[in-house]
Amino acid sequence: MNGSAALWALIGGWSVWTLARRRPARLPRWVPMTLAFAASGSLFAWGGWKLPMTIIRPEGYVAAEYPVVAVLQHTLSIIAGLALLVTILSVTILSVASAPREGRQGWANSGP
Repeated sequence: MNGSAALWALIGGWSVWTLARRRPARLPRWVPMTLAFAASGSLFAWGGWKLPMTIIRPEGYVAAEYPVVAVLQHTLSIIAGLALLVTILSVTILSVASAPREGRQGWANSGP
């Protein structure tokens, strides 16, 4: 499971870097946006349900790591998921705000 969280963290980091730097230019914007959103949700959701399980330790639940390491890992996973989401939203808001009014498409064209 740790490998999966590490993979999603790497995918999320690459996606956010790609969104912020707007590179490569020929890559459609929805690809890194989708990957970053999936990484954010995966990190937050898995950490969100595993953290209480690690702290409460219901009958039969045994973490693979030491309890302190598991709590730290799941807490950092939640923080990383939220940080990815905040970055996705800020990059999206900045790109929509900086786009010329006539050039906007889709939901961004709903303004006066």
